[in-house]
Amino acid sequence: MSLFRKALGALTGRKGSGSDSGGLPLPPDLELLEQAETGMGHAAWDYIQGQGDDSCLARIEQLNVELKAGVHPDHFSRQADILKPRRTIFADLEIEPALVARYIRVLAASMALGHKRGASYHLPVVASAKVPQEVVIYLSERQDLRLGIGTDAARAQATLPQVLAVIEQLGGTAEDLFDAVFSQPNRYIRGQTGTMMKRLSGPDAVRAHPAAFVAQNTRLDLQSREELFKYIVDESLMDVPEIETMVTGALTDSSKKIRALALSAISKLHPLKIDAEAKRLLSDGKAASRLVALDLFKLTGSDAGSKALRAHLDTEKSDRITAAINAYLGITATTKQAEPAPEDTPGYRAQDGSWVEIPPMIAPPHGPLPDPSPEVLDALFQAGETLEAEYQAIRKEGKRTHYLEYASSLPAESYVKGVLRLRSGDKSALNEVKDLRRRLSYPASFAPVAAMFAEIPVGNALQAAVNSVSRFTSFSYGVGHERALVSVINSYLLSDLGDLRYLEKLILAKPDQAILIWGAKAARARRPGDLLLDLYAQGRYGYRPEPYAASVAWPLLAENLGVLDKLLGMVSDPGVPSQTDTALRLLDLLPKVPARHASAVLDIALTGKKAHAKLAQALMRRTGGFEGALTDMLGDSRQAVRATAARMLAEMGYAPAVDALQTRLKKEKSVVAKAAMLSALRAFDQDISAFVGPKALLTEATKGLKKASFKDVDWLDLNTLPQVAYADGTPVPPEVVQWWLAMAVKLKAPGDTGLFELYLDQLRPEDAVTLSTYMFDAWIGYDTAPPSEEAILAHIRKTMRSYGNLWHLYYPEAANMTDDEKVAYLRKFVRVENPNSAASAKGMLALAVRVPPAHAVAKVRSYLRQHGGRTSQTTSLLELMAAKGDALSLQVVIAAATRLRQKSVQARANELVQAVAERNDWTTDQLADRTVPTGGLDDDGRLELPVAAGSKTYVARLDEKLALAVFNPDGKPIKALPAGDDDITKASKKALSAAKKEIKQAVAFQTARLFEAMCVGRAWTPEDWQRDFYEHPLMRKLIERLIWQTLDAEGHPTGSFRPTPEGDFLDNADGDVTLEGVAQIRLAHASTLPPEDTKAWRAHLKDYEVKQLFEQVRANLPRLPEDMAKATDLEDRKGWVTDAFTLRSAVTKAGYERGDALDGGGFDCYTRHFSSEGIVAVLEFTGNHVEQDNIPVAIKTMFFERLPAGVSRGYGSGQKIALGKLPPVMLAECWADLHAIAAKASFDPEWEKVAPW
Repeated sequence: MSLFRKALGALTGRKGSGSDSGGLPLPPDLELLEQAETGMGHAAWDYIQGQGDDSCLARIEQLNVELKAGVHPDHFSRQADILKPRRTIFADLEIEPALVARYIRVLAASMALGHKRGASYHLPVVASAKVPQEVVIYLSERQDLRLGIGTDAARAQATLPQVLAVIEQLGGTAEDLFDAVFSQPNRYIRGQTGTMMKRLSGPDAVRAHPAAFVAQNTRLDLQSREELFKYIVDESLMDVPEIETMVTGALTDSSKKIRALALSAISKLHPLKIDAEAKRLLSDGKAASRLVALDLFKLTGSDAGSKALRAHLDTEKSDRITAAINAYLGITATTKQAEPAPEDTPGYRAQDGSWVEIPPMIAPPHGPLPDPSPEVLDALFQAGETLEAEYQAIRKEGKRTHYLEYASSLPAESYVKGVLRLRSGDKSALNEVKDLRRRLSYPASFAPVAAMFAEIPVGNALQAAVNSVSRFTSFSYGVGHERALVSVINSYLLSDLGDLRYLEKLILAKPDQAILIWGAKAARARRPGDLLLDLYAQGRYGYRPEPYAASVAWPLLAENLGVLDKLLGMVSDPGVPSQTDTALRLLDLLPKVPARHASAVLDIALTGKKAHAKLAQALMRRTGGFEGALTDMLGDSRQAVRATAARMLAEMGYAPAVDALQTRLKKEKSVVAKAAMLSALRAFDQDISAFVGPKALLTEATKGLKKASFKDVDWLDLNTLPQVAYADGTPVPPEVVQWWLAMAVKLKAPGDTGLFELYLDQLRPEDAVTLSTYMFDAWIGYDTAPPSEEAILAHIRKTMRSYGNLWHLYYPEAANMTDDEKVAYLRKFVRVENPNSAASAKGMLALAVRVPPAHAVAKVRSYLRQHGGRTSQTTSLLELMAAKGDALSLQVVIAAATRLRQKSVQARANELVQAVAERNDWTTDQLADRTVPTGGLDDDGRLELPVAAGSKTYVARLDEKLALAVFNPDGKPIKALPAGDDDITKASKKALSAAKKEIKQAVAFQTARLFEAMCVGRAWTPEDWQRDFYEHPLMRKLIERLIWQTLDAEGHPTGSFRPTPEGDFLDNADGDVTLEGVAQIRLAHASTLPPEDTKAWRAHLKDYEVKQLFEQVRANLPRLPEDMAKATDLEDRKGWVTDAFTLRSAVTKAGYERGDALDGGGFDCYTRHFSSEGIVAVLEFTGNHVEQDNIPVAIKTMFFERLPAGVSRGYGSGQKIALGKLPPVMLAECWADLHAIAAKASFDPEWEKVAPW
C-alpha cells in the first residue's frame, strides 16, 4: 500500500489526518460525499481501503451525490482536480484489483438512485444488457488516454490482466470486456473500439481469450458484430482457429455486410483451405451457401475450383447459380485456353486471353549540370526581391497573421543561393535557409524556378525535385508547400518521357516515406504501387482530377495489380481500404481488363451500386471479352441482372446472343427484362412479332388482366380509352390497351418507356399518338382538376374560424365585415390546394411517350409554373420528357435543370440531362446546343405548307420579331392559311400551330442560354459554332443579332464580327471577316472589347438597325476598381428605397427570381443563377413576406456565391466570391442590373427604418 499512499499524497498535495482513513488524504470526489453528510466520505474511504464494511453503500445510494463517474475525455480537463487522483489509482498496475472494485461499487452506488429515476449518465463506454453496470462504469473510468494508460506495448500487456482481474471482482468476465469494447449502438465516443483494444494489447488480448472474443458473434447486435468482423480483417486474426471457425460460419450469415466482411477475412487463408471450404459449401443444400462457394472459388481462381464447379452444374437447379457459374467458367476458360506467356516478357493475362506486354521503363536523361544562365539568375533574384518586399509590407502593417507567425526575412541573395542548392540536389537548403520552403509555394517562385530546372537534364531536375519535396500526394493538384518543385515533377509526367514507375522508384529510394490512404486505419510505410493511390484514390474531398495520360500510369499499375485486388476487396489489407470506384477508374487506364479481375468487374456491372455499375459497364464495352459471360447471365434469376445483360449485349453488338435472347424470352415473366430483351432483338434486326404481334399481345393481356389492379387509376373510366388499330388496320382489342395501362401503372416508371415504345410501334402511327396523348392529358387533367365551389367555401370558413378574434392582426381592413363579406374578401387571398394527386399513377406516363412534343412541352411548362411544388409529379413529367428525347422535350428538361425553383426536382433534371449527354458523349452544354428544335424549318429557314391537293405551296418564315409569318404562293404576307377541310390543309394548319409554339418557346430559352454563355465567357470551336448555330435554321436568326469575338489558341481576342442575313461576317467597319485560323469564338461584350471597338459597334448596330437579342455594348457599364478586387459585396446602391411591388417588377424584368423562403415565411433577396458556372448572384434587400405585401423596402447589397445547380440556397451557401474572381462580363452585367433596378428607387439616409421589422 506504500505506492498507493505515495501516489495519492503527491496528487492531492495533502497529508492524511485521522486514523479512520489510515492516514491517507480523502480523495476529492469522496469529499463531495463528506460535504453531503458528515462522516460518509470517510466511511466510503475506509470501505475502499478494506478497513470497513459495505454498509455505507446503501446510504450513498440515498444521498444521490454526483461523483463524476465516467466523464467524457473532452470534459476531463474541466474536472481534473476531482478525477485525476481517482483515475491514477485505477491506472496504477500495482494497486490490488479488489480495492479498485470497491471504489467502483462506491461510484455505482452514487448513481443508483439516478438510474431508478430514469437519469441518463452518458457513460463513454456502452455495452449490452448482459454486462454488469459496475463493469461498464469501470471501463468508462479506464478509457481515458490522458493518464498514459496503454501508451506503450509493455504497459498494454500489463494492463490487460489487471483490467480482467477488476472485472472479475465486479462479477464480470472476459466476454463482458469484449462486449463493452465492440458494442456500437448509441456510442458516445466514436472510434472507441480501436482505442480500447490498443490499450488492452489488441490482437494479443484476442489470442489470449479467443473463446470470449468469438462469443460476441452471437451476443452482440448487428452493428456491433460488423465492428467485430472489421477488427478481424484489420488485425489479420484468421490464424486463430476459433476465429477461423467463426468466420467460415459467417459466410452464410443473414447480413450482407457480415458476409462481405467474412469473405474479406477468408481471403487471408491459404488457397487450399479456401477451396476446401468452398467445396463444403457447394455441397450444401442451401442456395446461399452455393453462391458463397462460387465467391470463394473466385478468390483462388484455381483449376480445382473450376473443375468442382463444372461437376456441380449437372445437379444445380437454381437459374441464378447456374448462370453465375457458367459466366465464371466462361471467363476462366478464355484465359486457360490462351497461349503461354512469352518468355522474359513482363505483362499480364487479359480477360480475352491475350498477353498484354508492359513496355520497358526508360529513365530520363542525366548529365553534368551547366551553369545557370544570366537570365535565370536575374529572374530568381527578382523573385527573391518580390517575395521579400511582400513579407516586409505585411510585417509593416503590424497585423498578426498566420503568415507572420511562421515566416521570417529572407534577402534575395540568400533566396537565390538556396534555390541553386536545390538545383544541385542539396535538399538540406530547405531546412537551413529560413523561409525558403514557404516561399517556394508562392507564385513569384513558379516561373523562375521552372526556367532554372528547364536548363538542366530532365533526370537531374526530377531527382532534385523529388529529393526536396516532402509530400507526394499533390502532383495532380499542384498545391501545398514547395509548389514550384511540384511543378517540375508535373512537367515530367505531362511530357512524352512521363512514367509513374520512374517517379515511384525515386520516391521509394527516399528513407522514411509513409502514406495514409483516406479510410485506412493508420499510416504505413510506402510500398510499390502506392503512388497510384496518391494520385487516383478517393480522398477527404472526393477524387483528384486525372491530368496524366493513361500511358503514364498504366505500366505502374500493370506491375502492381495487387493494388486492384485490395481496392476491389478481393484481398483484405488495413492499409488499402476497399474503394470500388477507385479500382474501376484505375482499370480503365489499362489497355485490357486483367483476367484475375474480370469476374469482379462483371459482378459490379450487373449487381453493383448504380454509379459503380455504370463505370464497370463502360469498361466492359471498351475492352470487350465479356460477351459470353453476359449471354450466360440471361439465365440469372434476378430480373435486373437479365435486363442489364440484354441491354449490354445489344450495346456491344454481340449477334451470337440472339438465340439465347429468344430462348429466354419464351419464358420471361418480368416486364423490365422482357423490354430489354425485345429491344436487344430489335437492335439485332430480328423479327419480334412472335412476342409483340396481335396474337401474343392478346394472350398476354388475357392472362395478365386476371390479376391486374386498377386501384391507382380508379378515377379513369376504362371504357373511355381510345379505340386504336394495329399497323395493318386491325382493331386492337380493348383488353390489350387495358393491360398496357395496368402494367405501366404497376411499374411506376414514367421514364422507362422501352417496352411501351415497342407496343406503340405495333399501332398505326396516328393511333400511337392518339393513345399517348390520351394518357398524357388524362393524367395531367386529373392531377390539376380544380377544387369544387363547396370545397373552396369550406376551406375559407375553416380559415375564418382559425382567426377567431385576431382579424385585426391578420386582415385589419376586414375586421368589421360581416361573415359573407369576409368570405368574399378572403377569396382573393386564400389558396385552396387541388384535391387530386396522380402521383401513384405516374407509371401511365410511360404510355404517353408518343405525345406530340409541342403539345407536351406547352402542358409541362404550364404545370411547372402552376404546380411546380408537386415534386413527385413534376419529376415524373421530366422523366417522360427525357425519355421522349426529341429536341423540344429535351429543352424543357435542360431548362428545369438550370432554373427550376424546386431544388430536388432540379437535381433530378440535372441527372436526366447528364444521362442523355453521356449517352452521346457530349457535355451538358453541347447537349443543349445540339438539341435546339427547328420548329419544322428547313435549312433555308422555310416551313412549307401545302394546301389542298394540286394547289401551290404556302410558306412560313421568321419575321423581324422572330415569329413565324405566312406567305402565299406569290410571296405576299397573309394572316392565316386559307380554310379547308381536306387532310392536307388540316395537316398544314396543325404543323403551323405547332411550329409557332415551338419557335416561341425555343427563342425565349435560347436567348437566356446565350446571355448566360456571354456572362460566363463560354467559347466554341469554329466547327461547333458553325454546325450548331450558323447552320441551324432557328439559331442562325438569333446569332445574326449578336456580336461575336474571335480568339487565338491562347485565348487572346483577335477580332469581332456579326453574321449577316446575306451570309457575310462583318466587322464594325463593314470589313469582311474570315474564321480561318480562329481557335475559338465567344460572345463579345463591352468589358471584353477595346473601348474604340465598343463605340464603333454601337454605331454599326444603329446604322444597320439591328435589334439585338440582348445588349452587348451598352455605354457606361460599371468597372471594378483595383482596390475592390478582393471585396465580395457591391454596396454602391445600399439604402435606395422603393415599394415592394416596384422592386419585384424591376428584378423580374432583369431576370431575377425570389430567394428561398426563410423561417417565419419571409425572404430577403432576389437571385439570378448562372448554373453552368455554379454561381448565383444575390440582390439582398430589407425583406418581405412570401405573400408579398406592398411595403417599403430598401436595397442592401449585391454579392455572388458558389452554389451548384439543384442545391437550395436557404440562408446562403457561405461561399462568397471575391469580385475580382468573377467572370468580368457576369460582374458587369449584374452590376448594371443593380443600377437599373435602383433607378426605380431613391436613396434614403434613414433607409434602415423603412422595414416594418
